[in-house]
Amino acid sequence: MEPIRRFLVDFVARDNRAGSVRSYAFDLLRWWRWLQVVQVEWDRATSAEVRDLVLWLRVPTKPRASARTYSAATAGTTNTITKKPYLDDFYKPRTIRASSPSAS
Repeated sequence: MEPIRRFLVDFVARDNRAGSVRSYAFDLLRWWRWLQVVQVEWDRATSAEVRDLVLWLRVPTKPRASARTYSAATAGTTNTITKKPYLDDFYKPRTIRASSPSAS
């Protein structure tokens, strides 16, 4: 998709970190795929499509290649040593915010 390619080239040229570029690329890919699912052209997307994507991201669990085994007991809890949260089966609010572009 040419608009995405142009955005990412510009984003790289502005000396953004590789991790940020990767993150934005995946967010844009999610947005592009959503627009395909709801059959809306890229340049015709409105705030309604943004709203619907956000609502969809809040409902389902994240897709996984295989079922949880070892990590099922810790999902969504906090590591007592590092104090960092273990990942759970839902998208975090920051992921939802990053995945929902502002529509004009």
